[in-house]
Amino acid sequence: VQALAPAPAGHHRPRKDRRPRRERLRSGGLLGAAPQGGAGRAPPAAFGLGEGIRVSGTDHLLASAIVSFADGPFAALIAMYIATALLTELITNNAAAALMFPFGLSLAEKLGVSPMPFCVAVMFAASASFATPIGYQTNLMVYGPGGYRFGDFLRAGIPLQISAAIVRKMAPALAEWP
Repeated sequence: VQALAPAPAGHHRPRKDRRPRRERLRSGGLLGAAPQGGAGRAPPAAFGLGEGIRVSGTDHLLASAIVSFADGPFAALIAMYIATALLTELITNNAAAALMFPFGLSLAEKLGVSPMPFCVAVMFAASASFATPIGYQTNLMVYGPGGYRFGDFLRAGIPLQISAAIVRKMAPALAEWP
């Protein structure tokens, strides 16, 4: 009789999936639901870390270091773009933007220029993840099924990253910078 009674609210025990592992991966793999775990927690954690960087003054410290070796605002802008592009190859684009945004604002403030080109540099560099399969979801989606190797992404991605930097960022920055 108790087996026929419904379970009390909040006491639901999920049914164990008895399908073979390969079949479970196929049905909920890359095109299915997101895997459970820490993958979805990285961008919110990066937002908190970005705010911590700003509040602690680390952004001003790094901005001072970049200003000391950069020869003018354009060189600092290139350094900002390169740093963000390297970071976005290792973590998600949202996390890279959240981490680098405070540095861009501080760098513009130290140089006494408009922060807009630095914000745009962070935005474009964070969205241009071409050189590794782990930098963006679609890269990872084609990595295994396409039979690509890590070196394939480097060979095609680095020239694409360089051309994207030139076309997307450097030409508009020259046109609108004071």
